Amino acid sequence: MCCLFGFYDYGGTLSAKQKNRIISALAISSEIRGTDATGIAYRTGTKLCIYKRPFPARWMRFRLPAEVKAVMGHTRMTTQGSEMQNCNNHPFYGVADGSAFALAHNGILSNDKLLRLEKKLPASRIETDSFAIVQLLEQAGTIDLDTLRITSELLRGSFTYTVLDDHERLYIVRGNNPFCLYHFPKQKVYLYASTKEILNYALSSIRKSLHGPVEEIAVREGDILCLLPDGGRSRGTFSVRHLYDLRAYDWPLSGVQSTRVQKVSGGSYVRELKNLGIKVLLLRCAGFDSVDLDVAKECGLPVLRVPAYSPQSVAEQGAALLMAVNRKPHLSYERTTKFNFDIAGLTGIALYGKTAGIIGTGKIGQCMINILKGFGMDIVAYDAFPNPNLGLEYVTLDELYARADVISIHCPLMPATRHMIDKDAIAKMKDGVIFINVARGGLVDSEALADAVEAGKFRGVGMDVCEKEHEYFFEDRSNLKEHDKTLSRLLASDKVVISGHQAFLTEEALEQMALITMDNAKAFLEGAELVNEVK
Repeated sequence: MCCLFGFYDYGGTLSAKQKNRIISALAISSEIRGTDATGIAYRTGTKLCIYKRPFPARWMRFRLPAEVKAVMGHTRMTTQGSEMQNCNNHPFYGVADGSAFALAHNGILSNDKLLRLEKKLPASRIETDSFAIVQLLEQAGTIDLDTLRITSELLRGSFTYTVLDDHERLYIVRGNNPFCLYHFPKQKVYLYASTKEILNYALSSIRKSLHGPVEEIAVREGDILCLLPDGGRSRGTFSVRHLYDLRAYDWPLSGVQSTRVQKVSGGSYVRELKNLGIKVLLLRCAGFDSVDLDVAKECGLPVLRVPAYSPQSVAEQGAALLMAVNRKPHLSYERTTKFNFDIAGLTGIALYGKTAGIIGTGKIGQCMINILKGFGMDIVAYDAFPNPNLGLEYVTLDELYARADVISIHCPLMPATRHMIDKDAIAKMKDGVIFINVARGGLVDSEALADAVEAGKFRGVGMDVCEKEHEYFFEDRSNLKEHDKTLSRLLASDKVVISGHQAFLTEEALEQMALITMDNAKAFLEGAELVNEVK
């Protein structure tokens, strides 16, 4: 969750005052992704300057010389190496073939220790995984597109990094972490940050310095983009396939073993893992219904989960499904791509003033409530354990069913909640209700749901999960001769939109899943409190 940011004034149009205002705005906007340390790097004459401190960006005072063209920056959220040791903070200083360069990295490398052994990288007092990239480039002896390609294909984990070399060329190497680059052609300035939201927020305060038309420059996964002193751009690429192959990961955790099984469910699999010498079960998700907890306890295997990696991401997908089944943009898209602009059958309802019923008011449920309040909806809620601090109107399930125009469910799957949305529950709902499920497929009786859809009970149904998703999701099953009949019935209706369990699938969520899972493993190895253990 660190942040990269910077600018390139290749036209020399900005004053020193404007440059300092821009870098300050970018740095402060980037605090949302890290406040442990802040740093920048730039060249003045033949000298590479790096200014970094273990402070939040708002405490920094930047004094850029007027002649500076390129400035690369970094805000840090510490994962390895104390920020109080300033050498651990970004940007890092390196030397390739006698020429100094600076590097800043966003992400986590899982094989830095292995690389240090395999490539015989020298010992360093710098404790961060990121510094391995600097050492690899130093070992290569040059900074160019080909060297960056070779180096990047050695890395495992998550990363996007920037490099400023002695010719004032700024390289952007994007792996699977976010990056956004804007170009102001009239003023001859590039501006970048890890996310578009950060970049736009910074722009809102520096529009007097940067104005006129702006274009977004695409920097995709596997791209190496070089910004040149004359404003030109050169590109290279590297393979990112290994970044999504779990078998390629070499997690730097002494004593951790891993094995591959098709599915960790049922007592037999848990016992098999125990027999293989596994000491702990690390789940990279919030749900734990795939593990037989009784058998895990019997085997002495702690089960550690990721309780909240990005509740906002899941809730946002729920809102997207709500809008999809209500306003039907997917159907409109299918038509308009064929130059059919007919709007028949696309009528939705205004959500403003309608009532949303939220079943489950945990972290995701609360995020969904905030989104729906933004639409101007009234909220009623049900939870087996109501939270009086939320200021919600809690009602019984029967009352929720009777009042809600939209029902969104956010419960864990357990014996008590399996098929809680069944034939009887559906019958108690309003006719024309919209139903959203981004929680667990087993919460809903799929047969009863399909029957009700075909009977015209629902205005729309949006689901990110379904009961038999393990047979279909995350794979291309289009070539199967036969499909599950109930799932086929649901998919046949234009009132139903199903996404393939992708509510979690954001860059931010994936990063948090990795971080928290690693923290869980570290806590187990160190004998610390297992705060995320499933009891």
